Amino acid sequence: MDDNTRSVLIGYLLIICAIAIGFWLFFLPTQIAFGKKHAYKWIILLLNIFFGATIVGWVLLMVWAIFPKDKSLISPVVSPSGNLTAGQQIAGIVKEVNGSDMLSELKKLADLKNCGAINDHEFQYMKAALFAKHNKNKF
Repeated sequence: MDDNTRSVLIGYLLIICAIAIGFWLFFLPTQIAFGKKHAYKWIILLLNIFFGATIVGWVLLMVWAIFPKDKSLISPVVSPSGNLTAGQQIAGIVKEVNGSDMLSELKKLADLKNCGAINDHEFQYMKAALFAKHNKNKF
């Protein structure tokens, strides 16, 4: 094998390595989401395919994939100190409400969960607090 053929093969090998590294970096948010068993891993994958090529889209997907599973995206807004999750903050507000109809409060909790403001764990926590409050006021 002469030097010219060897340099061409090395060039092809470098191009293949660069493409492989590029794909790995491009799909890094998806890999993280699947590795962490993120609740929205399939949505992150689809958005990564369609918007990952934009720098802003890739960065937002990376933040979303890395964000802790036990907190919702609204947690930093509700509790900037990070001490309480959004669910715990809202549960505290629910406990303060007096004379409210339990059915309407359950509907509000379901709406918060459906719109993504709280996750399933927070929903279950707040629902249990609501039932405890209702049973306490009942007796």
